[in-house]
Formats: sequence, C-alpha cells, structure tokens
Amino acid sequence: MALNRTVEHIRLKREDLSDYLYHFTKNKEAFETLVSILHDGKLKDIGGKGVICFTEAPFPMLAGMFDVFRPYLDPMYAPYGIGIRKEKLFALGGRPVIYGSPDEKELLDPKLQWRFQSYHPVHCDYSWLREWRIPVAEVELLPEDCFVITDQEHELTIAYNHEDIIDIEPDVDIGDDKRPVVSMLGKIQRQYKGISLETIKKIAHPNNAAVADELLSQSFVDMGYVNLGHWCPDQ
Repeated sequence: MALNRTVEHIRLKREDLSDYLYHFTKNKEAFETLVSILHDGKLKDIGGKGVICFTEAPFPMLAGMFDVFRPYLDPMYAPYGIGIRKEKLFALGGRPVIYGSPDEKELLDPKLQWRFQSYHPVHCDYSWLREWRIPVAEVELLPEDCFVITDQEHELTIAYNHEDIIDIEPDVDIGDDKRPVVSMLGKIQRQYKGISLETIKKIAHPNNAAVADELLSQSFVDMGYVNLGHWCPDQ
C-alpha cells in the first residue's frame, strides 16, 4: 500500500528524511575498506556482531559530521561508504534500533534484543547516528539499489573494480620540457553510481533532491578511465 498524500508531502518538506540508509567505513583504512567492499560486491558482518549497521541521517547533511572526524587518525566514521535503498533493507529484515536505558533491554523479547542500543542524554548518546541494523551476515550490493560515496571525486573511479578493462586509449600531452608524453588510459564501465563529498560541497543547496538529480544523471554505460602508465616516445 502506498503512502498517503499527507505523509508524501511531509517527506518532501523534511530534509532529515531519506529513502536511503548509509553504511560508512572507518579508521585510517576507510578508503581501502570501501574498495574491498566493492570488489566483493557485498557488505559483510566482519566483526561477527550478528548485525550490519547503517545510519538514516541523509548524506547531504553529514558533511559537518565528517569534518569533526577529519583530525582523528582513526576516525569513528569517514566519508567512504555505500547508500542502499531503505525499502530493500527493510525487506531483508533491517529495522531502526531501539534506544533505552540498559535495564530496559531485558524487557524486550530476546529475538528483538539485537535492535537495542543503550542511551542516556548525557552519558551515552548515539542517537545522532539514527542507527538501523540488519541481522544478517552479508548484504549483496545490486547496482540498481545502491550508490557509492567517497570524499573526493577522483576516488570514485579508483574505488570501482577495474580489473576488467574494456578498452585502452592513448592520450598525448606536452610536458614542461616541450616533449610529448603518452599516457595509456584503460577504459572502464561504471559499476555503481556514485557521488563524492567534494561534489556535494559544490552544490548550492545540497539536499536530497540535489543528490538524486546527480545520481539520475549518471549511466552505467558511462565510461571512466584508469591511468595504466606513461612514457616519452623519444626516450
């Protein structure tokens, strides 16, 4: 059953509501972790916690949060991750966490305790994450249901799995010494749609609609390139 018109109108007015849930990587290996996830084609419960975690906070509103974490060597979260349609994760069993004081956990049915997260407004507050969890060992990444998030725009091409190069094209440039430099560019097909924090910051009004427009403008037949090396022909 579709949402009624009132709820649809509310969602259009509320920029804190999103059709996607986000899984961000962390620590100083955040980008490498994202590359590994994309090569596997799935998110995995690496820590063996029995759940995979997401945030409902919309990506356009998270730039300030990532700026807070930038000075840390091993940040709790970094701007590298995957956005997955909320509808898909809900169908797989994903649910919002249940915030409460530690003694309230035992009031829940044991089958629901995986959703519990301790909360205290002063001493233990993770409610800003607006966390969701899904009690599975892995979630397959389907291009039609997800998109990639990176910090810098050029990292999107690096992050995509380009082991299978479709074609190779030469690119000639003139170096500082006036000699030609030939670079061999491997042509790759877009594996997932994606957007960077760098792009978000360039948008005048970075909201959910702006992100949707950017993603809709992308095509899986669009080609990216990876530099395979270069040389000067007269050397």
